[in-house]
Amino acid sequence: MGKNTSAEIIEMSKNIDITKASEEMLIWLIDNVDNYIDNKETIFSLYFPVDKTNLDKMDQIFNLGSLYQNFENEKIKEERECIKKLDDVVELIKKEMMGNKDLLEKLFKKLVYYYEMIGFSLKTGPVIQDMDGYVSVNKFFYEPIGMDLTVTKRYQKKKADGTLEMTDKKPEIVKKEHIPEGFVVEIEIKKWARQKTVSMF
Repeated sequence: MGKNTSAEIIEMSKNIDITKASEEMLIWLIDNVDNYIDNKETIFSLYFPVDKTNLDKMDQIFNLGSLYQNFENEKIKEERECIKKLDDVVELIKKEMMGNKDLLEKLFKKLVYYYEMIGFSLKTGPVIQDMDGYVSVNKFFYEPIGMDLTVTKRYQKKKADGTLEMTDKKPEIVKKEHIPEGFVVEIEIKKWARQKTVSMF
């Protein structure tokens, strides 16, 4: 996509399908629970760089992100007005996500599975505590500043007692990459246990 004027970008933003964009986000969150779940946490903040590879099945989200990146050099006032219009679209998507009870319920059921096992019995197997609750979408916004990511390898040695400690060897840079600007979504699982505890046989 080439550079566009603010007026052109505002016009193109009207073609973003709000409902489809919200579904794209929620379906990704459902399908990828295994990649971000941590049952010690209840709040998850995820970053979606605007890159066609990352957003392969998220056409509306990708198109919206591309609009943020395709300004011509214009007056600051015009750019700010345009960004405000794009931010309004993002806010509409967030509201649509918050109102999609069916997909939020599916997301809750997939997430809560990881919190329901509270123990293990040698006789009966996993001890499951049924939980009720819901998922809230706390944040959804566009982060206009990319990030430089450096992956380093640190060297450790085993001490006599079996524990590990860092060595004086200089950390080795394994990989450097620039992550482009993108969307941030924060979800929270709000759960409470039912009184009945059951065991799986």
